[in-house]
Amino acid sequence: MRLGFVIAFLSALASVGMASFPAAGQGVTLNVIHDRSQGTVRINGVPVHRFASRPPFDAPATNAFNIGFWAENGDNDVAVEAEPVAGQAGASTKVVLTEEPGDPPLFEHTIGGRGSVSHKVPLEGLPSWSWRDAEAVAGSDSELLAAVAALHRAHADQDVDAILALSQAAVDDMTQVAGPMPPEARAEMVEMLKAGRLTPLPEKLTVERHLGNRLLVVTAEGGRAPIELHSDAMPDHPMETGRYWVRRNGKWSVVRW
Repeated sequence: MRLGFVIAFLSALASVGMASFPAAGQGVTLNVIHDRSQGTVRINGVPVHRFASRPPFDAPATNAFNIGFWAENGDNDVAVEAEPVAGQAGASTKVVLTEEPGDPPLFEHTIGGRGSVSHKVPLEGLPSWSWRDAEAVAGSDSELLAAVAALHRAHADQDVDAILALSQAAVDDMTQVAGPMPPEARAEMVEMLKAGRLTPLPEKLTVERHLGNRLLVVTAEGGRAPIELHSDAMPDHPMETGRYWVRRNGKWSVVRW
């Protein structure tokens, strides 16, 4: 569950009637209906979502999210790569893009077994996301990996202030579409940290550069996020963070939870 603290943020906003995610009327929902398959969703080349069918494989599962949080004004390339889960025959992955619930699909395609599909989606009226004015970063990854380690320590210490300081870009982007973070969200973050079980920081992390070296993606083995917080309520779907980073004014920040 890559949403992380955004759940607390949006649930608190919704409780006071302020949630809007992203700008009203400017989003398109991507539905990935997967049966015995796994894969990656990319928007403008950035790996924004991973999906995987899980045992007992008795029915397809659906992953759905609004692409506007990752998109730019203008044409956006939405691509889905899929393959069978190991040992599973008859895998399929249905990709559907829609605007409003009940509307005819903007695009629909089924990948049988292994394959990929892409579609251009034009959007307008989106905010200027933080990576638009982020620094282009090349060279050594040492400073970025040090920031990942600092974020992991902040989770281990249950230090919400430190977590938010290392997530300022994400907070800024969320504030553009949903307003300032309410006190309820901070309280829910504290409860998540107390209830969760933090996995150790992986020893090996990989860094990929996207969008002109302005958005950096950090992953552990198998595409996992560097930071995972497990809960008894959702044991197979940890809260994930620490994957997407930008550098602004010389400071590293998580840009998406």
